[in-house]
Amino acid sequence: MKRFLPLFMLTGFLFSQDIIQIKTGTSFGMCYGYCLSELGIISTDADYYLNSWIENDSVYQPIEISDVIDFSIWENLNTFLDFELFMNLDTIYGCPDCADGGAEWFEIATSDTIKRVTIEYGDSLDGFNNFIDLLRSVRYSFQEIQACYYIPHIGPCDAAFLRFYYDQEENECSEFTWGGCGGLVPFETMEDCNSSCNDSVQVSSNQTLEYPFIFKLNNCYPNPFNPLTTLRYDLPENCLVSITIYDMLGRQVKTLVNQTQDAGYKSVIWDATNDYGKPVSAGIYLYQIQAGEYISTKKMVLLK
Repeated sequence: MKRFLPLFMLTGFLFSQDIIQIKTGTSFGMCYGYCLSELGIISTDADYYLNSWIENDSVYQPIEISDVIDFSIWENLNTFLDFELFMNLDTIYGCPDCADGGAEWFEIATSDTIKRVTIEYGDSLDGFNNFIDLLRSVRYSFQEIQACYYIPHIGPCDAAFLRFYYDQEENECSEFTWGGCGGLVPFETMEDCNSSCNDSVQVSSNQTLEYPFIFKLNNCYPNPFNPLTTLRYDLPENCLVSITIYDMLGRQVKTLVNQTQDAGYKSVIWDATNDYGKPVSAGIYLYQIQAGEYISTKKMVLLK
């Protein structure tokens, strides 16, 4: 199933080194499910991988998604990368994976060397912000469609709930019966499946990295999660933004954002606590954004 990832048409390139491959990945130590991700880019070829910590996991089976991206992304990654400065960086910054804040790494490979730098998840590196932002944008594009590749699992319980997944062989959304606990549910509704997997999005070549074209609440990642997940959202214009967490009874759990924000690609982390800073119980939660007149709500699952 071919997907069209965002194309970022930026200007100019000069390759100072013969870089063969650029990679990035994430990991979450205290995590259940797809805790490991990796993205590798070679010219116009991009490969995205998802794995759990459990070897031969029967529920969260390894996932590989391959696609073709615009050559301008490769050009600009090389342009944004200060090769000499990168090679002189330490291998670890901060405390990646401490208190399960997650880790994020970036790697470049030439014909004779490989250098990887690991930072705390979502952090920055002085002098590499454009390079990191562009890599993250490509990774986010794959995260948007990764649920389309999930293999559904009924779980250990004996109930019968109708849930949905994307059938890669038939190229269509299909139903399956979920047992009511555990397992793997790619989509709660047919609408969610169709909107994620059947609506291929082609983005104008005039789009820039800084400003999206439309309001959008993206799928949180990881999901399911424990204890952190990142909520990402797109703002095409400056506006008042409110992001709120609710339980399944509609009770407000926590306000994550309530302020005017500039246009751009945004994110906020929820640490599974309420407005009083106390941990919340495991279960299904709703996260809702209101940005101007745009309102959207999605589900996420907290594991304990």
